[in-house]
Amino acid sequence: MNGTGTTCSPTAPCQYEIAAISVGSDRNVISLAPGTYTATGAAFTSDVEIAGWGATIQGDGNQSDPVILVNAGTTRVSFITVTGSMGNDGVQCTSNTGSAAVEVFRATIVGNNQLGVDSNGCGSTKVQRSTIARNGNGGVGITMGTFELVNNFIVLNGSGPLAGNPAVLLDPSADGNLFRFNTVAYNVTTPNTQHSPGVTCQGSAVGIVLDESITTANTDTTANPAQQRNCSVATGTTYFAVGNPAVDDLDFVSIGAGGSSSTFDFHLTAMSPSSVLDVPDNVCTGIDFDGDTRPQLVYCDFGADEFRPGQP
Repeated sequence: MNGTGTTCSPTAPCQYEIAAISVGSDRNVISLAPGTYTATGAAFTSDVEIAGWGATIQGDGNQSDPVILVNAGTTRVSFITVTGSMGNDGVQCTSNTGSAAVEVFRATIVGNNQLGVDSNGCGSTKVQRSTIARNGNGGVGITMGTFELVNNFIVLNGSGPLAGNPAVLLDPSADGNLFRFNTVAYNVTTPNTQHSPGVTCQGSAVGIVLDESITTANTDTTANPAQQRNCSVATGTTYFAVGNPAVDDLDFVSIGAGGSSSTFDFHLTAMSPSSVLDVPDNVCTGIDFDGDTRPQLVYCDFGADEFRPGQP
């Protein structure tokens, strides 16, 4: 049974368009039934989680609106697909005071004209176990506050005509940031001496360790573009390679080489090389993108996926 009006609840989820954001003023959770919902451009201004397996929130066709806009409070976006902003970001957090925060968990942010996740002036940004892909002007951009990026696939961004951002731009205003177990691959940007097409660190992120991650085959059309700028990379603790944007050097399941409508899957396979799979002496704990325990073999893998025997 699905909720109606303002009577929706986790057990009887909302089934109408995201004009239901107003429900967030007196509810902690907006639970969406499977289906496609159209955003209205309204902003989240109080603590709320919007969640729903099989639910997609799409842009409203207004080129100035992000799909999800956060202006105050903490908004958590969980288990949903956010797509179709015609001229803006998928998830945007904007605050002049740092009073807003955004968390993206187990979500798919795909096919938006600008950034997948754009956090500017917010106190905290967390993106975990999510896919940020095929957004026109980059994957994740963080300015001000602090961040945690863990177990994410940030891939195939930069397809739009205004693609000028790196796949990941990190420019926090405070210490206490974390970048770990991310796969940043096959993103595209225009040449820019201020950043790399992969991960760029600025502000308090300068020197941050990009830990146990994969950054490869990100390109700005120049020869051998740097995969990171101003970040820290310790030998043996992460994988960086210029790679070839037309070749799957790491034997992922699929790099989506068939065009913008082709399927992609950046999980590792049994054929992936030891530079990213069962990396010698790489010891860790925790879980991966899928919730699989790390490690599965003797040592831990790099990137968002911990290969599990029995995977393709």
